Amino acid sequence: MSMRTFDYLGKTFPVESQGSETVVDGVVCEVFKFTGLTACDLAIVTMEPLAKTPIQVVRNGVVTLEQIIDGEGDTNLRVLRAGKYEVVQSGPHIPSTPILPSDVMQWTAGAKGAKFSEICWPPFEEGRFETLDEWPNR
Repeated sequence: MSMRTFDYLGKTFPVESQGSETVVDGVVCEVFKFTGLTACDLAIVTMEPLAKTPIQVVRNGVVTLEQIIDGEGDTNLRVLRAGKYEVVQSGPHIPSTPILPSDVMQWTAGAKGAKFSEICWPPFEEGRFETLDEWPNR
């Protein structure tokens, strides 16, 4: 059963599932729209143990907010910003991380898997993320 609400910044927002898809082996993304809110949308990404999201560069949008929901201490988010690995976070309490256009990012799940949220302003459209084969040279 899909979730019907999402808690963010101390508030509970009603959401409606728009479906899910397998991103890569071990990584599933379920997309939601916020009921009555059109400025952004939400994805909940569930990862099997030690799975990795693709390495992705953000090509458009204003901001993408990444937030761990569930994960062990060895879950991490790695971000390349302006040619530097400025945002490299790990642990079960990763704070919300704003991802900006031109940033490169990748999540790696810990030994027990992970789940994170991704809020896109404006709502996600094809072409927002481009998958890369490897990390760019700094």
